Amino acid sequence: MRRIAAMLLLVTGLTATVARAESPEFVGSTQAPFTSVTISTVKPSADDVIAAADHFVVSQNYPNPFNLETTISYNLPEDATTLIKIYDVLGRQVKELENQTEAAGYHKVVWNGLDDSGNELASGVYMFVLAANDFYATRKMVLVK
Repeated sequence: MRRIAAMLLLVTGLTATVARAESPEFVGSTQAPFTSVTISTVKPSADDVIAAADHFVVSQNYPNPFNLETTISYNLPEDATTLIKIYDVLGRQVKELENQTEAAGYHKVVWNGLDDSGNELASGVYMFVLAANDFYATRKMVLVK
């Protein structure tokens, strides 16, 4: 259980709260088993967006993991040709979300888990790449059906 939770956190970049059993033989030990794991996503706040107004910023998609759809948020400090593509773990492009010139400012795009042909994608790890002028960023996403 501990290894699975750690792998999920590593892949998705989520925050977690972990509770351990408090029986006497485990108190103070790093070997204590988990009694519960709470995982939550972090949605960017308005303060994060304001502070980032003069920088390229790409937030982690939310929710992540996601089922039906997920939102990708980003900030452009200047007008830019923005390209957002989704790739599977084998590096194959499965979806092109954006390919247009956008004004400076805060933007978001929603991905519904479909490929370029409109087919539902399988559960798994996907990456999105955002390119804007000379800026590039990659984030991992987990699609769960």
